[in-house]
Amino acid sequence: DLAKEGWATQFTSEYTALTRKVDIVNRGFSGYNTRWILKILPLLLKEVHRPEHVLLATVMLGANDASTCFQGVPLAEYTANL
Repeated sequence: DLAKEGWATQFTSEYTALTRKVDIVNRGFSGYNTRWILKILPLLLKEVHRPEHVLLATVMLGANDASTCFQGVPLAEYTANL
């Protein structure tokens, strides 16, 4: 049942059901916060082979930054990181 799947699976199903003109790449970094993503972002962007063909990219950050454990990032730093 597609309704029970995550958003990336639903997105892929919707946009590739009738035509295979796009590739959907879902990549996640479990536990990362904005501080850690900033360190690896340049490497991730180098992995995009043909950036002129990228139609849509989403970046979801914030939940780990708000954590009260070692992953937490102060609000001022979080704001600057964004």
